[in-house]
Amino acid sequence: MPLCIVSFVDLDGLRHSVEVQAKRLYEAAVLGLAAFKKHEWQPGAMAQLDVEVRSSIIQSVPATR
Repeated sequence: MPLCIVSFVDLDGLRHSVEVQAKRLYEAAVLGLAAFKKHEWQPGAMAQLDVEVRSSIIQSVPATR
């Protein structure tokens, strides 16, 4: 499962982030909300959740000579 960073900005302008593993966007959001609740970081009703999917894709290019 991909690693996802779920975050939101609170009313003071501070960004709170958690890492979760999820297959789908909404699954990541739900797991992120559960993690925030566990740490007592409840996003407000109008907060926007940002979900960043981290992948382990590596691409190589030849070095210039």
